Amino acid sequence: MVRPRPGRENNGVDKLCPDCGTVKPLGEFGRNKALQDGHSFYCKECARLRSNRLYRERAVQQGRAVRERTEVPEGTKWCPTCRTVVPHAGWHKTARSADGFASACKACRKVRGARDHLKRTYGLTPEDVERMLLAQRRLCGICRRRPAAHVDHDHRSGAVRGMLCFLCNVLLGHAEDDVRVLVAAVGYLERFPSVGPPRAADARWREVPTLMVGPLSADWERRN
Repeated sequence: MVRPRPGRENNGVDKLCPDCGTVKPLGEFGRNKALQDGHSFYCKECARLRSNRLYRERAVQQGRAVRERTEVPEGTKWCPTCRTVVPHAGWHKTARSADGFASACKACRKVRGARDHLKRTYGLTPEDVERMLLAQRRLCGICRRRPAAHVDHDHRSGAVRGMLCFLCNVLLGHAEDDVRVLVAAVGYLERFPSVGPPRAADARWREVPTLMVGPLSADWERRN
């Protein structure tokens, strides 16, 4: 502990902090107009430690849960969403926070962004999507070959129709949901029948029943 030299406890430039017993420049003390020198009684670091300690003591007295303090090494930051210490490389930068990093790590922001997109665009929750996938055996509602990974909806009414793979979703997009275009495509393919041994996918097509998906979320039902 650094002891103050006589006459330097408060000379208008330095001040003694009674908690750590260290003489520090006035810039290390917060402002407090109620005191004669216009600065806080304790230095900023000691004031922060005191505030944290008192907060935890009050929380325990009130029966509230208090998160145990986690050691955060240099170059890392605590993510309150996933409750883990994440290196700075795993954070988006922002000028709106004191430390220059976002309030949640990149992984948590990605999950939150996907959830918000589902709700904002389709009125669905991740649980709704999971029920749709289970109803379709996690297969595309058109080809029934590839995993379903995209929500398909009517671009005019906004009604959700089911889950499709990327290629089938693009197929409907290029056809602009026009049944006439798709029927014409079927007729075109029938004019040029495939020659060769049957594919394994053809057998899977016969085995998988027609997939029907009904209304799921309350928002979906209101729109339909």
